[in-house]
Amino acid sequence: EFDPLGPPPIAPWAPAPVLALSAVFCAGSIAIPVAVALPLIANLVWHGEAVWGGAALALLQGLSFGGAGLLLRYADFQGRLERLRDVVALIVIVAVTALITSVTHGTAVAAEGGGLWATGDAVVGLFFSQTVAATAVLPLLLLVCQRGLRRWRGRPSWETVLQFLSLLLLSWEIFGQFVNHEVRFFYLLFLPFVWIAARHGVAGVAAGLAAIYGALILSHWLQIHQPGAVIELQVRILALAVISLVLAVIVSERRTAEQQLLARQAELAHVLRLNIGWEMASGLAHELNQPLTAAMSYNEAGVRLLRAQPPNPDRALSAFTKAVA
Repeated sequence: EFDPLGPPPIAPWAPAPVLALSAVFCAGSIAIPVAVALPLIANLVWHGEAVWGGAALALLQGLSFGGAGLLLRYADFQGRLERLRDVVALIVIVAVTALITSVTHGTAVAAEGGGLWATGDAVVGLFFSQTVAATAVLPLLLLVCQRGLRRWRGRPSWETVLQFLSLLLLSWEIFGQFVNHEVRFFYLLFLPFVWIAARHGVAGVAAGLAAIYGALILSHWLQIHQPGAVIELQVRILALAVISLVLAVIVSERRTAEQQLLARQAELAHVLRLNIGWEMASGLAHELNQPLTAAMSYNEAGVRLLRAQPPNPDRALSAFTKAVA
């Protein structure tokens, strides 16, 4: 029999709250029921049966992260993550939301008679579980929401295939063979992510982080992660995600600035060409206007001389001759 207020065990890799946030961000307040249902369903899948303490925590997660999704939706936030302030705002809001739910959960654990260590483990475990899932999965979900799937259509290049294979190989080495041992080769993951950030920007990094998070879930399903390994992996994945996203945004902003500079230079060159054209046309018009004006004056003078009484054909002939000279 389960204690209705008993604290549930924390899932180390739990993307359900992140899915709730992205659903509300994309669809608005109409998706609040979905945001609440996703963590509840994940609670049933994770525990295999109705754990009411887990249901209470899932309800808290759904409401908290759903509220965070509304805040991001109606704030000055762009889900394309093309600005550094958008990435910083996303990380801060996710961290604050995760801290609120973690402290609330820790308070419930303490109220149930949990000791200091049990309360601390509950707060730290839930905070990192939610924050890591958000930084690793949420960027890809936001990009799909804002851009659709057209960004990832088309035949991948050989470079993209090599990047994927490098992530696959490193994931097997780190999360497959040595997941419960000292993580010695984790820093190698930074190399392909720097490569991806330089070539594909935020979209490539977001896809890579989601792939790494999926590899972690698969690794945990095949071989249960030890608590010490879980905390170490969570901290390192969080550092990898934050650094890679910031680097990708900086690269994207620099590329955008370069493209804007090239566009302005092209526009300036076009304006200069137009100015030169106008100056040439003005000079040509001036040069043509003077002889035409003189010819018209001579013709008018010749006509007046012919109409005079008495007419003066000699002077009129001279005027006509000068007009055509």
